[in-house]
Amino acid sequence: PGSTVLLRQHYYLYRRPVRTSVAGLVDVSDNPDIADLYLAADAMVTDYSSAMFDFAVTGKPLMLYPYDLAHYRDRLRGFTFDLDTEGPGALVLDPESLAQALLALPAATAEEARRYAAFRRRWCALDDGQATDRVLDALLDRVHERTAQPAAQLGYGGRRARRSPCPALRRTMTGCPRW
Repeated sequence: PGSTVLLRQHYYLYRRPVRTSVAGLVDVSDNPDIADLYLAADAMVTDYSSAMFDFAVTGKPLMLYPYDLAHYRDRLRGFTFDLDTEGPGALVLDPESLAQALLALPAATAEEARRYAAFRRRWCALDDGQATDRVLDALLDRVHERTAQPAAQLGYGGRRARRSPCPALRRTMTGCPRW
């Protein structure tokens, strides 16, 4: 009561009908940018979607509801890490436990908070708003090596001097010589 659930289906399931007549349920599968939904949400419930990594950056509560865990883990695909011990929190395995966890928000036990913090340190450490600067620094350092032009002259509007990119960078950006 008093809550709204934003439902976004996996793109493989996208056109399956949703019971939108359920009070408080809004199908947002048509929303083209999931990042908008991350901002709108107070919490996220997912199975093992990679969306957990992107949402964890927000620091908002994240619950894993892997309703078919044994089948997915043991028969279908498996995981690249142990979801049960290294995931962002305890696994919620049945609808009743999920409802209780949602109603208890934003409460988290000390163990849940520790796991979430460890998950964020491992998977979100580089999501600090400076990723583009790091990529451009690496790119411009590479251009500098190839052109022997002082790095300060290879500015892009970030931390380096604000000057036009060197001709070699302009050629590379337009698909001319590859390095």
